[in-house]
Amino acid sequence: MLKRKWVSPVSFAIAAVAFFFSFLNLTYYSGSVSTVSGIELVTGTRTLNSVFEELIESASQPATLLFYKSAGLNYFAIAAILLATGGMVLSLLLFLQQEMLLGIIGLAGVFAMLLMRLQIDSQWAILSTVTIKNLLNIEYAFGYWIAIAFFLVAGLSNLSVYIDQLNTPTTRKRYSKRLPE
Repeated sequence: MLKRKWVSPVSFAIAAVAFFFSFLNLTYYSGSVSTVSGIELVTGTRTLNSVFEELIESASQPATLLFYKSAGLNYFAIAAILLATGGMVLSLLLFLQQEMLLGIIGLAGVFAMLLMRLQIDSQWAILSTVTIKNLLNIEYAFGYWIAIAFFLVAGLSNLSVYIDQLNTPTTRKRYSKRLPE
């Protein structure tokens, strides 16, 4: 049986490794498909704008891309990968009362991933209103869902341990309010 102390670092490590897998699958109406990994979102090497241009060129269809907003780095993707690596390192280094902090880091990772999706969806909404509609379909891929799942595992398992510790009689006695006798 896997010990509870290894659940947190392993979960954060898997969430960090998931950034190397495909986060987005973008399909152009002609059938050409392009994928974007989480690391590419973090580093800004491939953006929604650049992928859309690649898909248009590969389909050799004349279309203009008018995307005025800077869509370089996805700051929520950066925050999520930093939370994953930070959570993994802290779970290996901290020995006392780490559960609350790691639980918050795990849930913050989920929040950053959801904000990243919101940012991508809003960029896509701007793209689709400025260009021709229904040309591009965005699907969130394996890496994105694995990262969210393991952020949740890390966050909820640590908060569960923290709550269990609060419910022990010695902890309850230490933190309860003492009435004057």
